[in-house]
Amino acid sequence: MADFYAARATTNGGAPMDGFVTALHTHRMKNTLAMVQAIASQTLKGVTERDAVEAFARRIGAMGVAHDQLLQQDWAAASLFKVVGPMLDLHGDGGRISAYGPAVELGPKATVSISLLLHELATNAAKYGALSVPDGKVDLLWTIDTEGVQPALRVTWEETGGPTVSEPTKRSFGSRLIQMGLIGKGGVDKRWLPGGLVARFESSMTDILGR
Repeated sequence: MADFYAARATTNGGAPMDGFVTALHTHRMKNTLAMVQAIASQTLKGVTERDAVEAFARRIGAMGVAHDQLLQQDWAAASLFKVVGPMLDLHGDGGRISAYGPAVELGPKATVSISLLLHELATNAAKYGALSVPDGKVDLLWTIDTEGVQPALRVTWEETGGPTVSEPTKRSFGSRLIQMGLIGKGGVDKRWLPGGLVARFESSMTDILGR
């Protein structure tokens, strides 16, 4: 029935009513992600390591945030500002994460990748880093470098006021996600300083805007 109405919802010229179709796709995507979470919850009910199960559910939630932003733009692009805001709100940081940088448009792949990256960074900060203590803070800064062969997006995640941290001895799935960088191709520099993690990410704008 929904497909019938989507097909019928046209203008006099025969072009689809973009708002209606976008709303329909948004509704379907949310239902699909909710179903994935429900299936995972039931399938993994007997797993004793609940942290892993909850981490999986939160990653699905992070993907949902990215998809929401893309669907609002017909899956063409998303604003980095609009990706950062909901992702940080998701972690209830109480205003301890400051984010600033120029307007940047992200392609679909970068939107999902950066959403997952920020989710992992914020999760780790809340568990082990600056956000695990009352006075800890995070600065999230991004710039566009136009001095190289081609423009590049540079993102810095800097934690201060946190406990002493060190490089993990085991590579978890979350740490591998972080190491994949902004677009899944690396370009990552991480340093564990006395006040917390400082991570820098870089990717060409061609890759950032790519589909």
